[in-house]
Amino acid sequence: MKLKRIVCFAAAAVMSLSAVLPVSAEEEEERVISPYWEDEAMLTDDTSAPTLSFDLTDWSRTIHMTTDASIIDLQTKTVSDYAYQGKSLKLSGRADKDIEDLCQFSWLIRDDNNELVYPESENEDYDFLTMGIELHANEFGMNYFDGSMVTFNYRLNPDIEGLLMGDSCFVYACDADYKKLDSTELRLQYNDTDANNTTQYAKGVMSIAQEIGAEKLVVVVPLIKKTKEIDILYIDNFTVTTQTGKQVANLDGYNANAKPQEIVQGLKVKKKDNTVSLDENKEEKTSAKVVIMYIGFGILGVAVIVGIIIIIKRAKNRFY
Repeated sequence: MKLKRIVCFAAAAVMSLSAVLPVSAEEEEERVISPYWEDEAMLTDDTSAPTLSFDLTDWSRTIHMTTDASIIDLQTKTVSDYAYQGKSLKLSGRADKDIEDLCQFSWLIRDDNNELVYPESENEDYDFLTMGIELHANEFGMNYFDGSMVTFNYRLNPDIEGLLMGDSCFVYACDADYKKLDSTELRLQYNDTDANNTTQYAKGVMSIAQEIGAEKLVVVVPLIKKTKEIDILYIDNFTVTTQTGKQVANLDGYNANAKPQEIVQGLKVKKKDNTVSLDENKEEKTSAKVVIMYIGFGILGVAVIVGIIIIIKRAKNRFY
C-alpha cells in the first residue's frame, strides 16, 4: 500500500512538472489565419475621395494609439495650418529623457560605416517598443489588410531632425501583438535636400503581402531623444485599396473643395539657428530689384552731376 502511494505521488509530481515546462517549437501551435473576407458595403469604385481625409472628426474612430504610445505622450490632432489638403493629421510627442530601450526597426539603423547602431536588435526575442498609431483591418471592412495597397501623403517636421531613431518613422503590417509578418516596411526618412519631405509633402506607398493575417497597420514614431513637446509627422489623404481592387470608401468626410498643396506655403524652416522662409526665391527677387533700383539711382545721380559740370563749363566759356 505504501509503495502504491509513493508511485501515485511520483506520477503527480511528474505531471505537475510537465505542465510548467515550456512547449518546444515543434509542439507550439501555429497561428491560424482564417480565410480573407471584405465587406462590399464599405468598398467603392469611386476613387475621388480618400479613405481617410482627416477633414472632419470621424477619423478618430479608426486611429488608435499603440500600447507604448504613452511613453512619449503621443497626441493626435487635425490641423489646417501647413496641411496638404483641407486638414491633415498631426502626430506630436515629448520625451522626458533619452529612451534607451530598442524600438521597432532598430535593426535597420546603420552608421556611416554600414555598422549596426544597435547590434543587440538582431535578437529576435527582444521586446521592442512600438510607439505610434495603429489601424485595425476590421474597421476598414476586412478581417486582414492582406493584399492591400496603402497610399498617403506625409511630411516630417523640419525641426525633428536628430530626435527620431534613424531620423525616420516606419509603417508596417502586423498581428494583434505587433509582430511583423513579412519583410515589407515603409521607411519615412527625414530628407531636406533632393527628395524633400519636410517643407513639402511626399507620397507614401506600401503593398501588403497576402495570406499573412495582418490585423493591424502601424505607423511607428520612434522619438528617442529628450525633448519638450514637438510636432513630428503630418499625414493626409490616407487610402486603402483591397486585394480585389476596390477602394475602402471615405470614412470621415472629405472637403473636395480644398486645394491640395505639395509645397507648404508660409512654413518657416530653421537652418543653422537662422529662420528662413520657403519663399526665399521671392525674397531673393525682391532683394535683386532693390539692388537694381539703387544702381539706377546711382547712375541717374552721376548723370545729373555730369550734366551740371558741362553746364558750368559752357557758362565759363561764354563769359570768359
